[in-house]
Amino acid sequence: MDALLIVEELNEYLIPSKMRVFLASKEFTSIATETEKWFGTQYKQEYLPEELIKKCETCELIPELHLPTLNEFIPTDFQLFSKEKQSTRPQLPIKIKENEFCRLFYGEDTFYKLPKAYLYFELRNPLGSADPLHSNMNALYIELVEDSLTEIVYPVQLGGLQYKLYALDYGIQLTVYGFNHKIKQLLETIIDRMVNIKVNPQRFEIIKEKIKRALQSFRREDPDEMADYGVTYLTAQHQWNIDELLSCIDGITAHDLDSFITRMLTRFFTDSLMYGNLTKDHALEYMSLIEQKFQEKRFYQPLFPSMWFNQRELTLPEGCNYAYTMLNDAHKLHAIEIYLQCFQQTLENNALLELFCHFVQEPCFDQLRTKEQLGYVVSSGTRRSRGGVQGFEVIVQSARKLDHVNQRIELFIDSIRDYIMNMSDDLFKKQREGYMVKKVEIPKSMHSQVYKFWNEITNHQFCFDRPQLEVEIIKSLERTDLLQFYDHYISLNSVHRRKLSVHVNPSAIALQETNNKKTIINEENELAAVTNEENTGTIIAGAVEHTVKLTEQPPITDKDSEEKEKIIPEKQINLPKEEWIDNVHVWKSKLACYPLAQSYNKIDIPVLCKL
Repeated sequence: MDALLIVEELNEYLIPSKMRVFLASKEFTSIATETEKWFGTQYKQEYLPEELIKKCETCELIPELHLPTLNEFIPTDFQLFSKEKQSTRPQLPIKIKENEFCRLFYGEDTFYKLPKAYLYFELRNPLGSADPLHSNMNALYIELVEDSLTEIVYPVQLGGLQYKLYALDYGIQLTVYGFNHKIKQLLETIIDRMVNIKVNPQRFEIIKEKIKRALQSFRREDPDEMADYGVTYLTAQHQWNIDELLSCIDGITAHDLDSFITRMLTRFFTDSLMYGNLTKDHALEYMSLIEQKFQEKRFYQPLFPSMWFNQRELTLPEGCNYAYTMLNDAHKLHAIEIYLQCFQQTLENNALLELFCHFVQEPCFDQLRTKEQLGYVVSSGTRRSRGGVQGFEVIVQSARKLDHVNQRIELFIDSIRDYIMNMSDDLFKKQREGYMVKKVEIPKSMHSQVYKFWNEITNHQFCFDRPQLEVEIIKSLERTDLLQFYDHYISLNSVHRRKLSVHVNPSAIALQETNNKKTIINEENELAAVTNEENTGTIIAGAVEHTVKLTEQPPITDKDSEEKEKIIPEKQINLPKEEWIDNVHVWKSKLACYPLAQSYNKIDIPVLCKL
């Protein structure tokens, strides 16, 4: 629409003499003499005084009240740079720049054919998690940058763009994505704020309180999420817990943060992926833009080579059965995550573990969720760390006591061997082929595809064609391979089995919060499902081993459940005693670490000096 026509319309109709004013208040009860006929609402209608209209017409303009300025992030150019025909699969990223400051991967979109681009940046500096104090300051810095960008959030979204900033253990991650036409302007704006941020004392205190409250609310998260966090915390070589972070956040000052920002940005290494509707020249230009912005402030020196690597995961000893307890202050539900650590990530190991998890996923949900109704949250699958270690996990959130849930999970795990062994050859091949098709399926969105590529970069493995390579290995896997894997790593009878379980129980605070209607509504179904838990299993008090009969299942509301095929036959099983972790720091000090998973492509790690 013509801008002049808009102005003419506004000047004719948006004037005091043609305005209508609505006022609503309980104080108007005495003067509201008329009644609205549909809802019986009392009101009063009268014309505005001429004197008031004249005052409005002659009053001075308020500078803060104006029409929106021109939105610089609205795209107008939607041309596609790729002249190739649509490819059968997304193009794999290639490395187009690498030096002591950065490494840049680039991929042109020849499959989705959208005028969009995705820019990922990892500014790696372990100073951001050197101790709980620095970890808090890294989070404060990111929150302050985002706070300073609040004014552009709306126009950016109107322009079809998004950005995300994260404070991570290894530094900072920035993601910018959306229509590519104005993506450079957004990137430049964000980097400017990161480099030139000024710590406002008033905003600093507000944001510090916000982060403190977020830390304090950790014990009010969903129990299954807490259990997942617990496994990550216990298996990580170094990770600060919530209590450690809370213990030092109050003492941080604005001056401390100013000093931290300078040190954080002085020395870091940038990994980047740029993918979508952009050329190599665009990618190099955006990377140069970042280097220039930081170096103008005398930031951005090369990172020391020893600081480049990811965290390693602790090696659980063979035959272990560790357990750890956490308390939740908001929910009456329990949660347990059982993690069976297996081996390092390699193409062969990945293919074997993933195929095993594919076979187990559906029967696990059917037995523990549908038939036994242990809880609404039941899942199983592969668990991987950034350090390149992986294993099999089962998560259950339940209203039942966790010793009972743990036994039911172990009983199911014990049944897996027979399930795979008794499967017909046709069904085995069908399941394997179905997973192969699923694994090489192209993600529906460019965002999902690019995120997979980005994970390869942040994990320092760079295996961008992983699905195709692992599918070739899966083709050769037979039933005996899965059974050998099960017997060595998963079976309760294996001396090589390495188990870690995290138990989340309601705290005294959660049990006392009986007036929280929201919690009651969310948990009503799960709590109601437990009618007589004492009859579902037998626990020998004081004994080293627990005996439980699988067929003694909790009540099932499904009328047809008794007619369903039982996956697990009637049997008894002995469970070993758990070794409870009391002092995490002492426990970790006794464990070795896995080596990091190695890259599939050659990467150059500079050596500053040789001894």
